[in-house]
Amino acid sequence: MGSSSNLCYLAQSFLGTTIFGAPGLASIRKRYYRRTFNMGTDCIIGSGVVFAPFHDSKLDAVHIGDRVHISGDVFIDFSGGLTIGNDVSLLREVIIYTHRHTTHGSRVKSDEIIKNTKEEIEADYQAMALTIGDGAVIGSRAMILPGVTSIGKNAVISAGSVVTKPVPDNVIVAGNPAVIVYQGKKESE
Repeated sequence: MGSSSNLCYLAQSFLGTTIFGAPGLASIRKRYYRRTFNMGTDCIIGSGVVFAPFHDSKLDAVHIGDRVHISGDVFIDFSGGLTIGNDVSLLREVIIYTHRHTTHGSRVKSDEIIKNTKEEIEADYQAMALTIGDGAVIGSRAMILPGVTSIGKNAVISAGSVVTKPVPDNVIVAGNPAVIVYQGKKESE
C-alpha cells in the first residue's frame, strides 16, 4: 500500500471505532465515507468497516448507491473496483476480495527459497471489478472471493457462504462453495 493508501486505512481505522457510533459522532464517519468514496444518500456505515486500498487503488474505484447498509466489521478490498447498487445490505463481518495474486511471495528452486521482490509481487496480481446489484443482501460472515464479477439484483447470499462464481438475479445461494438453493422468478416472467 502506498502512503495515501496508508492514510486512508488509518483514517478508517480511527473513524471505525465504536466511539464514532455515538449519535453525534456517527455523522462524522458518514461524512468521511461520503467524501472519500462515491457514496449515495441515506447510507449507513457501521463501526469497524474497512475499505482496503490494496495495490494503490484509486478511491474513485468505489461507487456506492443510495440506502446502502453496511454493518459492522465488514472488510472490502476494492483493488479491482467495486460498484454497490441501491438498497443493498452487507451484514456483519462480510469479507469481499476483488483481486488475487497469481504467484506467491516466494518460490522454491530446488532446495533454495527465493523471495520475490516487492515489484514482482505487485505485478503478479489480477484485479477484477465486482458489481453488487440493487436490493442484494449478503449475510453475516459471507465471503466473496476473487473472480466473482457480479452479485445479481435481489440476490441473497446466506450467512457464512463462500461465493466463488457470479451470482444471478433473484436467487438465494448458500454453502461452501455457495450454490443456488432457491431460484426466484425472472423479470420477464
